[in-house]
Amino acid sequence: MDCTTALIKKFSCARTKCESIILNVLAPFAMDQIIDELKAVNFATVMIGTSNHKNLKIVPIFIRYFDPKTGVQIKVLEFTNLKGETSDILSSYIIEILTKHKLSHKIIAFTSDNCNTNFGGAARRGTKNVLTILNNNLKTNISGIGCAAHILHNAMQTSTDILPIDVKYIVHKIFQYFYIYTVRVEDKCPTILKSFFSDPVAIIWFHFIQSQLKVVCDTIKRIEGDNKSACKVSEELEWGNSFEELKIFRWTQLINYPTWNDIQKSLIFILQNNKQIGWNVDEDILFDEYNHVVNVINENLKECQNKYVCVEEIWCAIYTILNSKSILINNFWNIVEYSLAMPGTNAAIERVFSITNLLWTGEKNRFLVPTIKSIILLKNRFKKYSCNDFYDFLLTQPKLLNAISPWQKYSNDTFDNKGHDEQLTSTQ
Repeated sequence: MDCTTALIKKFSCARTKCESIILNVLAPFAMDQIIDELKAVNFATVMIGTSNHKNLKIVPIFIRYFDPKTGVQIKVLEFTNLKGETSDILSSYIIEILTKHKLSHKIIAFTSDNCNTNFGGAARRGTKNVLTILNNNLKTNISGIGCAAHILHNAMQTSTDILPIDVKYIVHKIFQYFYIYTVRVEDKCPTILKSFFSDPVAIIWFHFIQSQLKVVCDTIKRIEGDNKSACKVSEELEWGNSFEELKIFRWTQLINYPTWNDIQKSLIFILQNNKQIGWNVDEDILFDEYNHVVNVINENLKECQNKYVCVEEIWCAIYTILNSKSILINNFWNIVEYSLAMPGTNAAIERVFSITNLLWTGEKNRFLVPTIKSIILLKNRFKKYSCNDFYDFLLTQPKLLNAISPWQKYSNDTFDNKGHDEQLTSTQ
Protein backbone atom coordinates (compact mmCIF):
# COMPACT_ATOMS: atom_id res chain seq x y z
CA MET A 1 0.00 0.00 0.00
CA ASP A 2 2.94 2.38 0.51
CA CYS A 3 3.50 2.75 -3.21
CA THR A 4 -0.08 3.98 -3.74
CA THR A 5 -0.31 6.34 -0.78
CA ALA A 6 0.53 9.41 -2.86
CA LEU A 7 -2.01 8.41 -5.51
CA ILE A 8 -4.75 7.93 -2.91
CA LYS A 9 -4.16 11.43 -1.54
CA LYS A 10 -4.19 12.88 -5.03
CA PHE A 11 -7.39 11.25 -6.22
CA SER A 12 -9.45 11.18 -3.01
CA CYS A 13 -12.28 13.64 -2.30
CA ALA A 14 -12.94 15.81 0.72
CA ARG A 15 -15.87 14.83 2.92
CA THR A 16 -18.28 17.43 1.54
CA LYS A 17 -17.56 16.66 -2.10
CA CYS A 18 -17.65 12.89 -1.60
CA GLU A 19 -20.90 13.09 0.36
CA SER A 20 -22.56 15.31 -2.24
CA ILE A 21 -21.60 12.93 -5.07
CA ILE A 22 -23.02 9.94 -3.22
CA LEU A 23 -26.12 11.73 -1.95
CA ASN A 24 -27.12 13.81 -4.98
CA VAL A 25 -25.75 11.87 -7.96
CA LEU A 26 -24.98 8.19 -7.42
CA ALA A 27 -27.81 7.33 -5.01
CA PRO A 28 -30.61 8.87 -7.15
CA PHE A 29 -29.15 7.08 -10.18
CA ALA A 30 -29.15 3.75 -8.32
CA MET A 31 -32.69 4.33 -7.08
CA ASP A 32 -33.93 5.06 -10.61
CA GLN A 33 -32.39 1.80 -11.77
CA ILE A 34 -34.11 -0.13 -8.98
CA ILE A 35 -37.49 1.42 -9.79
CA ASP A 36 -37.06 0.58 -13.48
CA GLU A 37 -36.27 -3.04 -12.58
CA LEU A 38 -39.33 -3.26 -10.33
CA LYS A 39 -41.62 -2.28 -13.21
CA ALA A 40 -41.09 -5.71 -14.76
CA VAL A 41 -41.77 -7.56 -11.49
CA ASN A 42 -45.11 -9.29 -10.96
CA PHE A 43 -44.79 -10.30 -7.31
CA ALA A 44 -42.69 -8.99 -4.44
CA THR A 45 -42.30 -9.25 -0.67
CA VAL A 46 -41.91 -6.19 1.54
CA MET A 47 -39.34 -6.58 4.33
CA ILE A 48 -39.03 -4.26 7.32
CA GLY A 49 -37.12 -3.98 10.58
CA THR A 50 -36.44 -1.44 13.32
CA SER A 51 -33.30 -0.55 15.23
CA ASN A 52 -32.16 2.25 17.53
CA HIS A 53 -29.16 4.45 16.83
CA LYS A 54 -28.77 6.80 19.78
CA ASN A 55 -31.99 8.86 19.78
CA LEU A 56 -33.09 7.73 16.30
CA LYS A 57 -35.50 4.95 15.37
CA ILE A 58 -34.07 3.58 12.11
CA VAL A 59 -36.57 1.73 9.89
CA PRO A 60 -35.43 0.35 6.49
CA ILE A 61 -37.78 -1.12 3.90
CA PHE A 62 -36.49 -3.76 1.48
CA ILE A 63 -38.24 -5.38 -1.45
CA ARG A 64 -37.55 -8.97 -2.55
CA TYR A 65 -38.47 -10.50 -5.88
CA PHE A 66 -37.40 -13.21 -8.32
CA ASP A 67 -36.16 -12.46 -11.82
CA PRO A 68 -35.65 -15.53 -14.06
CA LYS A 69 -32.66 -13.80 -15.67
CA THR A 70 -30.82 -12.69 -12.53
CA GLY A 71 -32.34 -14.80 -9.74
CA VAL A 72 -33.52 -13.63 -6.33
CA GLN A 73 -33.04 -9.90 -5.77
CA ILE A 74 -33.33 -7.88 -2.55
CA LYS A 75 -33.32 -4.11 -3.03
CA VAL A 76 -33.36 -1.12 -0.69
CA LEU A 77 -36.62 0.77 -1.10
CA GLU A 78 -36.36 3.18 1.84
CA PHE A 79 -34.24 3.91 4.90
CA THR A 80 -35.38 6.57 7.32
CA ASN A 81 -36.05 7.39 10.96
CA LEU A 82 -39.55 7.41 12.46
CA LYS A 83 -41.03 8.85 15.63
CA GLY A 84 -41.98 5.40 16.92
CA GLU A 85 -42.64 1.77 16.01
CA THR A 86 -46.33 1.28 16.72
CA SER A 87 -48.36 -0.76 14.24
CA ASP A 88 -50.11 2.38 12.95
CA ILE A 89 -46.85 4.25 12.35
CA LEU A 90 -45.13 1.30 10.66
CA SER A 91 -48.09 0.33 8.47
CA SER A 92 -48.68 3.94 7.36
CA TYR A 93 -44.99 4.21 6.51
CA ILE A 94 -45.02 0.99 4.46
CA ILE A 95 -48.20 1.93 2.58
CA GLU A 96 -46.82 5.39 1.80
CA ILE A 97 -43.62 3.97 0.30
CA LEU A 98 -45.41 1.23 -1.66
CA THR A 99 -47.89 3.75 -3.06
CA LYS A 100 -45.09 6.16 -3.96
CA HIS A 101 -43.34 3.51 -6.06
CA LYS A 102 -46.60 1.96 -7.39
CA LEU A 103 -45.94 -1.44 -5.81
CA SER A 104 -49.07 -1.92 -3.70
CA HIS A 105 -50.71 -4.34 -6.13
CA LYS A 106 -47.54 -6.46 -6.41
CA ILE A 107 -47.03 -7.25 -2.71
CA ILE A 108 -47.72 -10.88 -1.79
CA ALA A 109 -45.99 -11.17 1.60
CA PHE A 110 -44.78 -9.16 4.57
CA THR A 111 -41.62 -10.20 6.43
CA SER A 112 -40.29 -8.90 9.73
CA ASP A 113 -39.30 -10.13 13.17
CA ASN A 114 -41.90 -11.96 15.22
CA CYS A 115 -42.98 -9.26 17.68
CA ASN A 116 -46.66 -8.67 18.47
CA THR A 117 -46.59 -5.29 16.72
CA ASN A 118 -45.94 -6.97 13.37
CA PHE A 119 -48.06 -10.12 13.54
CA GLY A 120 -50.19 -10.02 16.70
CA GLY A 121 -48.31 -12.84 18.41
CA ALA A 122 -47.70 -16.48 17.54
CA ALA A 123 -51.42 -17.16 17.08
CA ARG A 124 -51.73 -14.27 14.57
CA ARG A 125 -54.77 -12.83 16.34
CA GLY A 126 -55.96 -9.30 16.84
CA THR A 127 -56.39 -6.35 14.52
CA LYS A 128 -53.82 -3.86 15.84
CA ASN A 129 -50.79 -5.28 14.06
CA VAL A 130 -48.96 -4.36 10.88
CA LEU A 131 -49.98 -7.46 8.89
CA THR A 132 -53.70 -6.98 9.52
CA ILE A 133 -53.58 -3.26 8.77
CA LEU A 134 -51.69 -3.91 5.52
CA ASN A 135 -54.25 -6.50 4.43
CA ASN A 136 -57.12 -4.13 5.18
CA ASN A 137 -55.54 -1.23 3.31
CA LEU A 138 -54.21 -3.20 0.35
CA LYS A 139 -57.50 -5.12 0.01
CA THR A 140 -55.66 -8.43 -0.20
CA ASN A 141 -54.52 -11.38 1.91
CA ILE A 142 -50.73 -11.21 1.89
CA SER A 143 -48.75 -13.88 3.73
CA GLY A 144 -47.12 -12.91 7.02
CA ILE A 145 -43.67 -14.49 7.31
CA GLY A 146 -41.92 -14.26 10.66
CA CYS A 147 -38.15 -14.52 10.73
CA ALA A 148 -37.22 -18.19 11.18
CA ALA A 149 -33.73 -17.27 12.42
CA HIS A 150 -35.32 -15.24 15.24
CA ILE A 151 -37.58 -18.19 16.07
CA LEU A 152 -34.61 -20.56 16.39
CA HIS A 153 -32.64 -18.06 18.46
CA ASN A 154 -35.56 -17.44 20.83
CA ALA A 155 -36.28 -21.17 21.11
CA MET A 156 -32.70 -21.88 22.19
CA GLN A 157 -32.70 -18.98 24.63
CA THR A 158 -35.98 -20.12 26.19
CA SER A 159 -34.70 -23.69 26.44
CA THR A 160 -31.57 -22.66 28.34
CA ASP A 161 -33.67 -20.59 30.75
CA ILE A 162 -35.35 -23.72 32.13
CA LEU A 163 -32.07 -25.53 32.86
CA PRO A 164 -30.94 -25.87 36.49
CA ILE A 165 -28.00 -23.50 35.84
CA ASP A 166 -28.00 -19.92 34.56
CA VAL A 167 -25.78 -20.36 31.51
CA LYS A 168 -25.83 -16.72 30.44
CA TYR A 169 -24.84 -15.52 33.91
CA ILE A 170 -22.02 -18.06 34.25
CA VAL A 171 -20.56 -17.17 30.85
CA HIS A 172 -20.74 -13.48 31.73
CA LYS A 173 -18.95 -14.05 35.05
CA ILE A 174 -16.23 -16.10 33.35
CA PHE A 175 -15.68 -13.34 30.81
CA GLN A 176 -15.58 -10.62 33.45
CA TYR A 177 -13.06 -12.60 35.49
CA PHE A 178 -10.65 -13.47 32.68
CA TYR A 179 -11.09 -10.84 29.94
CA ILE A 180 -8.19 -8.67 31.20
CA TYR A 181 -5.90 -11.34 32.69
CA THR A 182 -5.92 -14.89 31.39
CA VAL A 183 -4.44 -16.11 34.68
CA ARG A 184 -6.20 -15.24 37.94
CA VAL A 185 -5.47 -16.44 41.48
CA GLU A 186 -7.71 -19.12 42.93
CA ASP A 187 -8.12 -17.57 46.36
CA LYS A 188 -9.89 -14.53 44.87
CA CYS A 189 -12.14 -16.52 42.57
CA PRO A 190 -15.84 -15.55 42.81
CA THR A 191 -17.85 -18.06 44.82
CA ILE A 192 -20.28 -18.69 41.97
CA LEU A 193 -17.44 -19.76 39.63
CA LYS A 194 -15.73 -21.89 42.28
CA SER A 195 -18.93 -23.78 43.06
CA PHE A 196 -19.78 -24.13 39.36
CA PHE A 197 -16.46 -25.68 38.35
CA SER A 198 -16.49 -27.91 41.43
CA ASP A 199 -19.77 -29.47 40.30
CA PRO A 200 -19.21 -32.21 37.66
CA VAL A 201 -22.90 -32.10 36.64
CA ALA A 202 -22.61 -28.42 35.74
CA ILE A 203 -19.84 -29.20 33.26
CA ILE A 204 -22.05 -31.86 31.70
CA TRP A 205 -24.79 -29.24 31.20
CA PHE A 206 -22.28 -27.00 29.44
CA HIS A 207 -21.28 -29.78 27.05
CA PHE A 208 -24.95 -30.49 26.37
CA ILE A 209 -25.69 -26.84 25.58
CA GLN A 210 -22.64 -26.60 23.35
CA SER A 211 -23.79 -29.54 21.21
CA GLN A 212 -27.32 -28.16 20.93
CA LEU A 213 -26.07 -24.70 20.04
CA LYS A 214 -24.06 -26.14 17.16
CA VAL A 215 -27.19 -27.75 15.73
CA VAL A 216 -29.13 -24.49 15.99
CA CYS A 217 -26.28 -22.34 14.63
CA ASP A 218 -25.72 -24.67 11.66
CA THR A 219 -29.43 -24.51 10.85
CA ILE A 220 -29.47 -20.71 11.06
CA LYS A 221 -26.51 -20.54 8.67
CA ARG A 222 -28.40 -22.71 6.17
CA ILE A 223 -31.55 -20.60 6.20
CA GLU A 224 -30.29 -17.01 6.55
CA GLY A 225 -28.95 -16.56 3.02
CA ASP A 226 -30.53 -13.87 0.86
CA ASN A 227 -31.55 -16.42 -1.77
CA LYS A 228 -33.30 -18.79 0.65
CA SER A 229 -37.05 -18.90 0.11
CA ALA A 230 -39.81 -19.57 2.61
CA CYS A 231 -40.31 -23.02 1.06
CA LYS A 232 -36.65 -23.89 1.61
CA VAL A 233 -36.87 -22.77 5.24
CA SER A 234 -40.02 -24.84 5.76
CA GLU A 235 -38.03 -27.90 4.68
CA GLU A 236 -35.40 -27.15 7.33
CA LEU A 237 -37.78 -26.45 10.22
CA GLU A 238 -40.86 -28.51 9.35
CA TRP A 239 -42.95 -26.38 11.71
CA GLY A 240 -44.08 -22.82 12.25
CA ASN A 241 -47.26 -20.87 11.53
CA SER A 242 -45.47 -18.66 9.01
CA PHE A 243 -44.68 -21.50 6.63
CA GLU A 244 -47.52 -23.99 6.94
CA GLU A 245 -49.69 -22.52 4.18
CA LEU A 246 -46.69 -22.09 1.89
CA LYS A 247 -45.82 -25.79 1.77
CA ILE A 248 -47.96 -26.14 -1.35
CA PHE A 249 -45.02 -24.50 -3.17
CA ARG A 250 -42.65 -27.24 -2.00
CA TRP A 251 -42.31 -28.50 -5.57
CA THR A 252 -40.38 -25.35 -6.54
CA GLN A 253 -37.44 -26.68 -4.50
CA LEU A 254 -37.17 -29.50 -7.09
CA ILE A 255 -36.70 -32.13 -4.39
CA ASN A 256 -39.16 -34.19 -6.42
CA TYR A 257 -40.51 -33.67 -9.91
CA PRO A 258 -43.49 -31.27 -9.90
CA THR A 259 -46.88 -32.78 -10.67
CA TRP A 260 -49.83 -31.12 -12.37
CA ASN A 261 -51.73 -31.35 -9.09
CA ASP A 262 -48.96 -29.29 -7.42
CA ILE A 263 -49.30 -26.59 -10.06
CA GLN A 264 -53.09 -26.45 -9.73
CA LYS A 265 -52.97 -26.11 -5.93
CA SER A 266 -50.39 -23.34 -6.20
CA LEU A 267 -52.47 -21.49 -8.77
CA ILE A 268 -55.61 -21.70 -6.63
CA PHE A 269 -53.71 -20.34 -3.62
CA ILE A 270 -52.38 -17.39 -5.61
CA LEU A 271 -55.75 -16.48 -7.11
CA GLN A 272 -57.63 -16.78 -3.81
CA ASN A 273 -55.18 -14.65 -1.82
CA ASN A 274 -54.30 -12.06 -4.45
CA LYS A 275 -57.49 -11.00 -6.17
CA GLN A 276 -56.07 -7.51 -6.71
CA ILE A 277 -53.70 -8.73 -9.44
CA GLY A 278 -56.57 -9.57 -11.81
CA TRP A 279 -54.72 -12.57 -13.23
CA ASN A 280 -56.80 -14.57 -15.71
CA VAL A 281 -55.20 -17.94 -16.41
CA ASP A 282 -56.15 -20.38 -19.15
CA GLU A 283 -55.44 -23.77 -17.55
CA ASP A 284 -55.03 -25.44 -20.94
CA ILE A 285 -52.21 -23.05 -21.78
CA LEU A 286 -50.74 -23.51 -18.30
CA PHE A 287 -50.82 -27.30 -18.74
CA ASP A 288 -48.90 -26.99 -22.03
CA GLU A 289 -46.35 -24.76 -20.30
CA TYR A 290 -46.05 -27.28 -17.47
CA ASN A 291 -45.25 -30.05 -19.96
CA HIS A 292 -42.51 -27.93 -21.56
CA VAL A 293 -40.95 -27.36 -18.13
CA VAL A 294 -41.17 -31.04 -17.17
CA ASN A 295 -39.44 -32.04 -20.40
CA VAL A 296 -36.56 -29.67 -19.67
CA ILE A 297 -36.35 -30.89 -16.07
CA ASN A 298 -36.23 -34.53 -17.17
CA GLU A 299 -33.39 -33.78 -19.57
CA ASN A 300 -31.32 -31.33 -17.52
CA LEU A 301 -32.13 -31.55 -13.79
CA LYS A 302 -29.24 -33.80 -12.74
CA GLU A 303 -26.75 -31.73 -14.71
CA CYS A 304 -28.11 -28.50 -13.21
CA GLN A 305 -28.04 -29.90 -9.67
CA ASN A 306 -24.39 -30.84 -10.11
CA LYS A 307 -23.54 -27.43 -11.56
CA TYR A 308 -25.58 -25.11 -9.33
CA VAL A 309 -25.96 -24.92 -5.55
CA CYS A 310 -29.13 -22.84 -5.20
CA VAL A 311 -32.52 -23.81 -6.55
CA GLU A 312 -33.00 -20.29 -7.95
CA GLU A 313 -29.97 -20.86 -10.20
CA ILE A 314 -31.53 -24.08 -11.48
CA TRP A 315 -34.76 -22.26 -12.33
CA CYS A 316 -32.75 -19.55 -14.10
CA ALA A 317 -31.00 -22.27 -16.11
CA ILE A 318 -34.36 -23.82 -17.03
CA TYR A 319 -35.60 -20.39 -18.12
CA THR A 320 -32.50 -19.88 -20.28
CA ILE A 321 -32.98 -23.25 -21.98
CA LEU A 322 -36.65 -22.57 -22.75
CA ASN A 323 -35.91 -19.03 -23.88
CA SER A 324 -33.24 -20.29 -26.27
CA LYS A 325 -35.91 -22.49 -27.86
CA SER A 326 -38.37 -19.53 -28.03
CA ILE A 327 -40.80 -21.33 -25.74
CA LEU A 328 -42.97 -18.92 -23.73
CA ILE A 329 -44.26 -20.10 -20.35
CA ASN A 330 -45.41 -16.84 -18.78
CA ASN A 331 -48.13 -18.33 -16.57
CA PHE A 332 -45.86 -21.02 -15.17
CA TRP A 333 -43.09 -18.52 -14.47
CA ASN A 334 -45.51 -16.33 -12.56
CA ILE A 335 -46.11 -19.21 -10.14
CA VAL A 336 -42.37 -19.83 -9.72
CA GLU A 337 -41.78 -16.10 -9.29
CA TYR A 338 -44.49 -15.98 -6.61
CA SER A 339 -42.89 -18.78 -4.61
CA LEU A 340 -39.27 -17.63 -4.80
CA ALA A 341 -40.17 -14.01 -3.98
CA MET A 342 -40.98 -14.99 -0.38
CA PRO A 343 -38.00 -15.12 2.03
CA GLY A 344 -37.75 -17.37 5.06
CA THR A 345 -35.90 -14.94 7.29
CA ASN A 346 -35.40 -11.23 7.85
CA ALA A 347 -31.61 -11.62 7.78
CA ALA A 348 -31.14 -9.08 4.97
CA ILE A 349 -32.56 -6.34 7.19
CA GLU A 350 -30.42 -7.40 10.16
CA ARG A 351 -27.30 -7.25 8.00
CA VAL A 352 -28.12 -3.66 7.08
CA PHE A 353 -28.20 -2.74 10.77
CA SER A 354 -24.72 -4.24 11.13
CA ILE A 355 -23.48 -2.22 8.15
CA THR A 356 -25.06 0.91 9.63
CA ASN A 357 -23.20 0.42 12.91
CA LEU A 358 -19.92 -0.03 11.05
CA LEU A 359 -20.51 3.16 9.05
CA TRP A 360 -22.04 5.35 11.75
CA THR A 361 -19.34 5.24 14.41
CA GLY A 362 -18.44 7.72 17.11
CA GLU A 363 -15.70 9.12 14.88
CA LYS A 364 -18.21 9.60 12.04
CA ASN A 365 -21.06 11.03 14.09
CA ARG A 366 -21.82 13.89 11.68
CA PHE A 367 -23.56 11.55 9.26
CA LEU A 368 -27.25 12.20 8.60
CA VAL A 369 -29.85 9.53 7.88
CA PRO A 370 -30.10 10.48 4.14
CA THR A 371 -26.34 10.01 3.77
CA ILE A 372 -26.39 6.60 5.45
CA LYS A 373 -29.37 5.66 3.27
CA SER A 374 -27.45 6.65 0.12
CA ILE A 375 -24.37 4.65 1.12
CA ILE A 376 -26.43 1.55 1.91
CA LEU A 377 -28.38 1.96 -1.32
CA LEU A 378 -25.14 1.99 -3.33
CA LYS A 379 -23.67 -0.94 -1.39
CA ASN A 380 -26.83 -2.91 -2.11
CA ARG A 381 -27.21 -1.94 -5.76
CA PHE A 382 -23.54 -2.48 -6.72
CA LYS A 383 -22.57 -5.18 -4.22
CA LYS A 384 -21.25 -7.50 -6.94
CA TYR A 385 -19.04 -4.80 -8.45
CA SER A 386 -15.34 -4.61 -7.68
CA CYS A 387 -13.60 -1.22 -7.79
CA ASN A 388 -12.45 -1.94 -11.35
CA ASP A 389 -15.94 -3.06 -12.37
CA PHE A 390 -17.51 0.10 -10.98
CA TYR A 391 -14.87 2.23 -12.71
CA ASP A 392 -15.60 0.53 -16.04
CA PHE A 393 -19.32 0.97 -15.41
CA LEU A 394 -18.93 4.72 -14.82
CA LEU A 395 -17.07 5.07 -18.12
CA THR A 396 -20.18 3.74 -19.88
CA GLN A 397 -22.37 6.39 -18.20
CA PRO A 398 -21.38 9.82 -19.62
CA LYS A 399 -24.49 11.51 -18.18
CA LEU A 400 -23.56 10.27 -14.73
CA LEU A 401 -19.99 11.53 -15.10
CA ASN A 402 -21.25 14.91 -16.27
CA ALA A 403 -23.54 15.14 -13.24
CA ILE A 404 -20.62 14.54 -10.89
CA SER A 405 -18.60 17.48 -12.19
CA PRO A 406 -20.84 20.60 -11.92
CA TRP A 407 -21.42 22.62 -8.77
CA GLN A 408 -25.15 21.67 -8.78
CA LYS A 409 -24.34 18.51 -6.85
CA TYR A 410 -23.92 20.71 -3.77
CA SER A 411 -27.45 22.14 -4.01
CA ASN A 412 -28.95 19.72 -1.46
CA ASP A 413 -29.89 20.93 2.05
CA THR A 414 -27.79 18.21 3.62
CA PHE A 415 -24.88 20.49 4.41
CA ASP A 416 -26.70 23.19 6.36
CA ASN A 417 -28.21 22.99 9.82
CA LYS A 418 -31.64 22.03 8.56
CA GLY A 419 -30.70 18.37 8.13
CA HIS A 420 -29.33 18.14 11.65
CA ASP A 421 -32.37 19.90 13.12
CA GLU A 422 -34.80 17.55 11.35
CA GLN A 423 -32.87 14.50 12.48
CA LEU A 424 -32.72 15.63 16.11
CA THR A 425 -36.38 16.64 16.34
CA SER A 426 -37.81 13.62 14.51
CA THR A 427 -37.84 11.53 17.67
CA GLN A 428 -39.28 14.19 19.95
